[in-house]
Amino acid sequence: MKHPQCAADFERRRHDIGAGAVAERMTDGFVRRVEMLPGYDHRRFDCAFPPGDCHGQHGMQLDFSLIGPFGATRWAGWFLEMVPGRHVESGTVKPEFDHGVFYAFDLGHHWSWPTYEGEGQMECELLPGGFCYYDGSGLHAESLVAPFLARGPAAVWERLRTEYDRLAAPDLAPMVAG
Repeated sequence: MKHPQCAADFERRRHDIGAGAVAERMTDGFVRRVEMLPGYDHRRFDCAFPPGDCHGQHGMQLDFSLIGPFGATRWAGWFLEMVPGRHVESGTVKPEFDHGVFYAFDLGHHWSWPTYEGEGQMECELLPGGFCYYDGSGLHAESLVAPFLARGPAAVWERLRTEYDRLAAPDLAPMVAG
């Protein structure tokens, strides 16, 4: 049986996906969407259930998505130390690990059709219809951290638009699923 706090936080995160997102429709028809999901810390609970079953900890998550007529491009990362219970005073967090404050884990796409042969379909909260073809990379995601820190969200939106335009290029059109 799950500890009541584990179950409550798991359900809150599951239901919060998309619920707290802030979206802005641009004049070109694209939508810029930013979402932050809260973290949790369940390491101190005396639980007896299988590992990986919503036990452990997770830092706050930040997602940027650029949604257009063919799909969405997304950049996401975790504030690793931003876990409930670590707040000390305004603006500071008790460091517990030596792996930095922010970790970019995904630069990818949620597309209406496969962008390469064998790309699988999955459930998707970003596209109409609830399904997409997804692929992403943690290695590519890290390349956007320095521009984000130097220039803020403008650097993210520019990169997401570049990725979107690359995927929407006419040479990928033959990949459109029937």
